[in-house]
This record gives sequence, C-alpha cells and structure tokens, in this order.
Amino acid sequence: KLLLTLFSIIMVVMALVMFTSMSTITLVQPLPAGENPPYQGIYVKRLDWGKLQHQVGDNAVGQLRIICGEDAIVTPRVWVHPVNPADPSLRFTLSYKKNSITFHAMVGMTPEEINDATIQSAVVAGRWFLPTDRWTCMLTEKQAEKLGITELPAEVTLLGRKFVVTGIVDGKILDAIREMDGEAITPLDATQEHIWSIHFSSEDSLIIGYRDALLLGGRIVSVSAKFSNSSLISEAVKVFSEAFSGLAIYSGVDDFIYLNTKMRRISIHGLEMQAIPLGIAILILFNLMLGEVYGRKREISIYSCVGLSPLHIAFMFFSESLIYSLVGGFLGYVTAMIVCKFILTFSPIGFTVNYASSWVMTALGAAMAITVLSAIYPTYLASRTATPSLERVWKIPTKPGEMEWDIPLPFTVSTDEEADGVLRFLAEFAEGHGEGAEVFWTTKLRMSEGVKGDMRVKRLELEVRLAPYERGVIQAVHLIMSRGGDEKRWAMRIHIRRIAGMRETWVRLNRPFLTLLRRQMLIWRSLSPRERESYMLRKR
Repeated sequence: KLLLTLFSIIMVVMALVMFTSMSTITLVQPLPAGENPPYQGIYVKRLDWGKLQHQVGDNAVGQLRIICGEDAIVTPRVWVHPVNPADPSLRFTLSYKKNSITFHAMVGMTPEEINDATIQSAVVAGRWFLPTDRWTCMLTEKQAEKLGITELPAEVTLLGRKFVVTGIVDGKILDAIREMDGEAITPLDATQEHIWSIHFSSEDSLIIGYRDALLLGGRIVSVSAKFSNSSLISEAVKVFSEAFSGLAIYSGVDDFIYLNTKMRRISIHGLEMQAIPLGIAILILFNLMLGEVYGRKREISIYSCVGLSPLHIAFMFFSESLIYSLVGGFLGYVTAMIVCKFILTFSPIGFTVNYASSWVMTALGAAMAITVLSAIYPTYLASRTATPSLERVWKIPTKPGEMEWDIPLPFTVSTDEEADGVLRFLAEFAEGHGEGAEVFWTTKLRMSEGVKGDMRVKRLELEVRLAPYERGVIQAVHLIMSRGGDEKRWAMRIHIRRIAGMRETWVRLNRPFLTLLRRQMLIWRSLSPRERESYMLRKR
C-alpha cells in the first residue's frame, strides 16, 4: 500500500511538472474614482506627487505623445519650487520698475493649454503663450495691480532674468480648475508637513512657459491627454500602463472618472488536458487512504482503548497523508527532472527545461493538496471508528427557565464516602476561585446533608459571581448528590438560581462556568486511589 500510494503521488507530480506551464499576465483594471470628468482623456501623475522627490519624467511625456499621436492634445505641467520647498520663508521675487511681489512657486504650462475652454475664459487681457515664446509669464489681475502694470506686453525681472508679461488671467477661475484627481493645477504647498493635497493659490504662484520652467530646474509633475474620440482612451491607457509603473493613471470616459491600476493574473496552460487524469489520481489516493482505515480498524480500536482521543487518531492519519505528500512530491519532482533530461538528450526536437521555474513549487503544492484532500474523509472515518457517536463536545441537556436551571450530569459514584469526597474536592476547587478569578468568584460556600422523601441528598451550596463581573450576574449554585432507597449509585445534578443580572447574559456566561465544573469532575476520575481517599476522610 505504501509503494502504491507513493507511486500514485509521483505520477501526479510528474504530470504537473512535465505537461503544464504557468505564466503571469498583467492586466489594467479601471476602478471608479468619480463622475463628470473635466475632459475626455488621460491624466497621469505620481501618487502623493512623488513627495516632490520623484517626477513623472520626460520619457513618460514622450511616450504618451507617441501613443496618442494626432488623436489627442498632450499637455504636461511643470512645478518650480525653492531649493527647500518645505521652508515657508523661501519665496521668489518678481520686480517691475520700483514695485515687486513675492510668491512661493511657479507652474510651467504649454501653449496647447489654450485649447481648454476654461483656460480661454481665464485670459482677461493680452494673450496666452505661443510656441515661439521664450522667458514669458502670465500674471493674475491682483498681481498686475500690485506691480502697477497697465499695458501689455510688460518687462519684469525674475531671478536676475528679464521676463515678458504676455497676458493677465482671472485668478479665481484658475483656482477653481480641478483635474481628474480632484486637485488644483497650481503648485503643491510643500510647507504643510506630510500633507500632499493642499495647493498654493494662483496669487501665491506665477505662470511661466513650460520650457522656461524646465530650464529653471522645475519637475514635470503631471501630463494630460485630451481626446476628441473617447473610444480611443481605453486602448491608450492599456498601452501606456504596460510601459510605465509607479504612476497614478486616471481616465475620463463619458460621464465617469477611472483610476487605472495594474493587476497580475496567473494563466495555466495544459491543465485542461490533465483534468481527467488528475481526477482519477484523486480517486485512487482516496481509495488507498480509505482502505488504510478499514485495514487498521483493529489498531484504531486498540488506540481508543488505551485512551487515545478521536482527535489524536484523526491527526495521526492526517500526518501520515502529509508525509506521503512530502515524500511523493519530492520523488515525483526528481523523477520528472530525470525523465525530462532523458527526453532532452535523445529527442530530435529541441526544447528548454526550466528547473528553477516557480511552477515546480506550484506542482509540488498541488500534489500535496491532492493527497491531503483525498485523506480528509478517511481521517474523519478513522475518528468515527474510535468513537461512533456524532457528538464530540458536551452539550447541556436542559434549557434554562426564567430564574432557575436544573442540569443532570452523567456522573455517578457508588459509595457514600466517595460522594462526600467528590463534594469536598469540588468545594476546594470553588474556594480557590476568589475575587478576580477568570471564570467565576465564589462569595459563599456551605455543605449540607439531608433526606427528601425516600431519597438521601448531599449538597454543596455556593453563591458565585460570573465573569465579566461588571455585568452583575450573581447566582446560587447547588451541586447535589442524591440516591434513592433502591438505587445503588449516587447521581449528580446542578441546580442554579439566578439572583441578579439579565437572563440572556446569565445563560451565556454559565456555559464556561459549567464547562469548568464538568472538567473538574472528570479530573476526579484521574486522581490516584490515595488522593481520593484523602478527600473521603477529610472533615467538613
């Protein structure tokens, strides 16, 4: 049986290693990010703006232009910050004659931005940038007023260089423009520590030409592609996403905004041809393990007689199946590699064997899983053979009343002395649960004995509080040993009376309390005769 089981597992592993292959496929998954995009197209940026340490890069801009071709207008943006963007005291100064203004950052924009209707409406005087412009800038109405500029073009000084003011824009319109990520187009306010979504206002920024901003050391922070045909957007996003990673790629299609993320999926080839052989192998392994259980019924009975629990017997069979899978998987892998080497040597058709492929580990794992899964039912059957009953956990046989709960226990003793010893043993256990104990706290304890009709009764009377104690559950507990006139054994039951606390909480908290008492009664059976006798002879 051992050899047959190992042979079956070796064949399964060989089939998986030799005749199947696994490849990883990268897919672009669009996730909904909003509604009503500002334009139909693509918007690319770094997550958290790259903490102003990493930019989108000129390669990404160039690649997007190639992908879009003439189907879209590509407009990158550049931000220029001081040497230390986090220092609020560092500002740029722009001078005109005797007047000057300061601002925190600059944004470089391309001439193609004028194709946006919102940008067109923002220009209130002069003109937007032209492709032939060099060292030009745009001022807001308030900036122009502070500098005293009334006629355009006007020559100003910035960083020791002459700039020409070609136009004036409405700052309120610029501040209201939002990109697909919901953020402004003005530069990021890096003076806000660990906050990457607050931007400077247009009054605290300066708009300059895109190429000029790059020459001043600016970073390309985002790039937009506005399409005239929205049906081309999805394919452009797919191609661009495959070429670049680490970028947040938004797309506006119809009435919705999507954040496009890369997802990897695994494609397995050749497995469909092995579905039936694998099914047969699983049935063979299942039959072998089942036969193992039936062939070892006598052994299982012996284990049960010497005290091995059904769980331990089940674990023993499960461990055997795990060992089978490990040994068989290893031997199957080695055999598959030897066979592949043999075929590679003598086959006229050349092919490559990848001994370090991740599929090898997948094949071994699949073989182990098949072996272990095939052993689940036989393992369960082995535990049933040890203990045929379906019940594995003790259940309270009675239902609680509104205030009282009477519970018979499957626990009996034969002599008066042993009945006294059990109650004293339980009394000692209860006394050990004082204030702050984990399950219950014994506040009162008393033992009594009497006659009720023709029945002799011995009682251990307790008053206990149940944890958690802030719930206020208090109850009287009577552990009763009783024997009728014609009966030869003392039977035990527990009578509980609720003193305080809500009924639902009282019922729920009694489960761990009763389980603990029952375990203590089972411990009595494991005591040595000398230990039992010491409790029987002990005075109350």
